[in-house]
Amino acid sequence: MLVSSSSAFPLDKAGFAKSATVTDQKGSIVARDFIVKLSNTYAYAVLGEQSPAIKNKAIRVEREDEESSNLKLVSIENEREDRRLLPVYVQFHYHPKERFADSHTLDLLAERVLGAQNLDLKKNVTIDLFEIPAHTRDESGFVVADKMQFVFESFNVPNLRNQLSPSKEAAIARFSSADIEELADYDKGVSGFDRIGYLEEMASQTSCFIARQSGVIVGVIFGRDGRVFSLFGDSRPIVDSLLDAFLSTVTSTTVSLFSPAGHFKGSLTSRNVFRRHSRVVPSAIDWSRIFSHNVGMSIV
Repeated sequence: MLVSSSSAFPLDKAGFAKSATVTDQKGSIVARDFIVKLSNTYAYAVLGEQSPAIKNKAIRVEREDEESSNLKLVSIENEREDRRLLPVYVQFHYHPKERFADSHTLDLLAERVLGAQNLDLKKNVTIDLFEIPAHTRDESGFVVADKMQFVFESFNVPNLRNQLSPSKEAAIARFSSADIEELADYDKGVSGFDRIGYLEEMASQTSCFIARQSGVIVGVIFGRDGRVFSLFGDSRPIVDSLLDAFLSTVTSTTVSLFSPAGHFKGSLTSRNVFRRHSRVVPSAIDWSRIFSHNVGMSIV
């Protein structure tokens, strides 16, 4: 079963994610992608792995039926129609039959969760990738770029802890189920969306710490196995307290995280991450409180 290797945990087991697959003539899955609905007009897309047989190749598919989220592979196309001389309305409003697998699956998923009509031009989908192939822009429609730069970095744990200046006022404690409603309210203020199902599943499968000041949640961290998935905080000292608490539990010598560039220094490795949207840059996200987020699954 093909699942994104960058996921915090397998998305096929996550209740908040919907998936679409492409299967070959033998019934084997050769592509699988995911989408998470955040509102009636906004969703987040996640690419899974693809079989080498179709990777970077245009394919033709057919639906099993109108209700199915599985597409059947019909053929792999070695040559593609040159659409540059076609009328502009054809180029941009009619999909060619031969497209890359993720173009087929993401169209199907967006229709499933956001509806087929977009007459008011509000339907918007976001995706995060290490690379932006031309078809992601031209055929899947991810044409709007964020102004911010995002990076995936790894750090030596002792060196990262040495640059932290934890807060003297924040109280750090492990998450408990009694915190979920308050955490959901805090998370909504940061992400702009109601994500209680996502938070419950993340908390159940990661190490989660909550920061409080005057009894109120002011930050949260999710991490596991030398990786930080999400790190939100109202100030840098609060963030440093949360990160220090998590790093004190890590047994590995390195830790990795996705982050807006510039928050942490001295990385061992650094790789750019590109965020693209199908219509507009979401405006409800409070990036001033986001110090790490899980590109590929976290919904910010």
